[in-house]
Amino acid sequence: TENPAGDARSIAAIYDEMKRRVVAEPGVKGATFAAQFPGALHPELSIEIEGMPSTSKEGLQLRAQRASVDPDFLSVMGVKPYIGRDFHSGDVNSDAGVVIVNESFARVLMGGRSPLGQRVRYLGYNPDDPQTVKPGPWYEIVGVVKDLTLGADHRIGGLNFSGKLQEQPGIY
Repeated sequence: TENPAGDARSIAAIYDEMKRRVVAEPGVKGATFAAQFPGALHPELSIEIEGMPSTSKEGLQLRAQRASVDPDFLSVMGVKPYIGRDFHSGDVNSDAGVVIVNESFARVLMGGRSPLGQRVRYLGYNPDDPQTVKPGPWYEIVGVVKDLTLGADHRIGGLNFSGKLQEQPGIY
C-alpha cells in the first residue's frame, strides 16, 4: 500500500537538502520555497471570514489572492509582520492552519477590525455539485504584513501556509 505521510517526509527531506546546499553557496544569505514567485500572477480565490458577510455591500463575493509559502518565507525575504507574528516551526505539524494577511486585506476586507485571531477559509469548487462551493478548512489570522507584490493587482491578498507546499508544490 502507499504511504502518503512517508512520501511527504521523503519530499520534505529533499527540499531541506536543496535549501541546505543553496545556503552553503558563497554569498547566499537564505533560501525558501513558494508555489509562485513574488510578482507572478497568484490565484484569486473566494473566501469567507468567520462572522462576517461573505459578500461585499455591492453583493460581490469576497476574494483574495493566495500564496503558498514555506514557514521561513517572510524572514528570508526580509519581511516582518507589523501586527502579530511570523510563521514558526510549530505551525508545520499543527492541525490548526494559520495565515498571514497583508495590510490591504486587513483594511478592505476587515473593515477596520483587527484581523488577528479572526478565521478565514477559502471557498472552492465542489466536484460533487458544480452549482455549489465546498468550503475549505478554517485558518487563523496570526499576522499582518505590508502589501507584497503578489501579482499585477495586489491590493487584496494574503499569505497562506498550510504545511502542504512540500507535498504538492505549485498547487494552491
